[in-house]
Amino acid sequence: MTQTEETSLETKVLETWSTLDYRAEKWGYERVAFDGISNHFPEDCGGKNFWIIFVEDGKNIDFRSHEPKKPVEEVYFCDDGTGYDYIYTVLHHSNKKDRETQTGKFGEGLKMISATCLRHKVDISFHSKDWSVRPMMKELYLPKEEKKTFLLCQEVTEGYEAMKGSYTLIRNPPKELVEHICSFAERIIDFRKDLAPSRSLKGCHPKHKVFLPERLFAGELFVKRTKYFLDKPTYLTYQINGKAADSLLTPDRDLVLEQKLEQILKEIILNFDNIALIKPLLNHFTPECFEKDIYFSSLDQPVCPKLWQDAFHQLYGPKAILRDRNNTHINEDAQAQGYSVVKDIPYGLHTLLVSAGIKTADKALNYSPSYDLVSLENLSPEQKNVYELRHQADKIMFGRPLPAEVRIFSRAYDKHGDVTWFNGMSYFGQNQQPRIYINRRCLQTAENFLQTYAHEANHIFTKSPDACKAFEGGLTEALGKALDAAIKKPKEQ
Repeated sequence: MTQTEETSLETKVLETWSTLDYRAEKWGYERVAFDGISNHFPEDCGGKNFWIIFVEDGKNIDFRSHEPKKPVEEVYFCDDGTGYDYIYTVLHHSNKKDRETQTGKFGEGLKMISATCLRHKVDISFHSKDWSVRPMMKELYLPKEEKKTFLLCQEVTEGYEAMKGSYTLIRNPPKELVEHICSFAERIIDFRKDLAPSRSLKGCHPKHKVFLPERLFAGELFVKRTKYFLDKPTYLTYQINGKAADSLLTPDRDLVLEQKLEQILKEIILNFDNIALIKPLLNHFTPECFEKDIYFSSLDQPVCPKLWQDAFHQLYGPKAILRDRNNTHINEDAQAQGYSVVKDIPYGLHTLLVSAGIKTADKALNYSPSYDLVSLENLSPEQKNVYELRHQADKIMFGRPLPAEVRIFSRAYDKHGDVTWFNGMSYFGQNQQPRIYINRRCLQTAENFLQTYAHEANHIFTKSPDACKAFEGGLTEALGKALDAAIKKPKEQ
């Protein structure tokens, strides 16, 4: 600012009731740096540009040209916006109403920056319109506690020549503060030249931006303009904007609420419209990332399900299916039928692929093939004797005959050819006569027949499928009865 001959400067002190130790544990040099520059972001200042100037050897330079061995004499955070009134340096109130774009939220920034700088003896001042403000403190004695405390005040000087925009000036900044400011070259997205938006990513979400990082699975997260760190890297690089960005951060804007982030990234992923984006995410040989841990439910439907199907089959083959999460035997059966059972897809993406139309092993197997039946007249006497053992099995396991028709087949088949993955199959349901189909080769020995029959008979008795608690309970109970009968029989003889 320059002072003309006609300028008459007036100085006054504005007091607050904020003590300097208020929230001191949350506010240090990092918050001074990031909250200081965020006040000059275009969305917040009403301008088009913002910049950071270092003064070194008496010369103004872009902060990215700083030489670490040289001391920084002054730091300027500048913008070309509409400016703001000095009252906001003491008022715990935010005049920011556009939550879609603006950074601040609670009206604490200027006050907390001022208090922090006073605690750390950092010489800072704020400038806009025709005024400048420099923080100062006022001593206050608390008689009941017999101690002193210090209140934040602001010394306001008015009467300068009016300026456009605003700037924050830090004189002789501490080295640690300079280091945080230098990190803006990486942590503020405007200074990143390596993040060029890809046209193929524009359809991912209307408000957020998605970038292809130089190396996939080494992505970053920007909330509005500032980078935040996660425990795991992201697959892509994201810039989250709008009200979603506000909900994503803790009140101090220092940590990301990962549960909120999961919901936001889920929406972006569901909108993927490029198979080149989908394939690496589904590849179980690629590194771990935040997106692979996202939970998708059966209600989540991808916008382009065909792309997800194509990506899956291009990765794992035309006969690739997903594993059945409940029954390993079904996966083995499917593998024996020539399917490629993919087992290492993360839980959430597994669910999403099912929603996109990829079959799981239990859905891929044909449970209703056609049968070539064998009449009882065509069984050998030995096979007939084995077949009749089912009546004794019913009595031992259930205490009564099982109302099911037991059929013997020599071949099961469908339009693709022979179906060979099972020895026995049971069918039951409302208004349906229960039926059990058993392969003829099981009649070779009593043991082979009874183990297959016992399993299928328990499906009929419990009216429950595999991997169901009702079936497991029924099978356990039947096994107990069978053992009890077998153990008592020698004693009775």
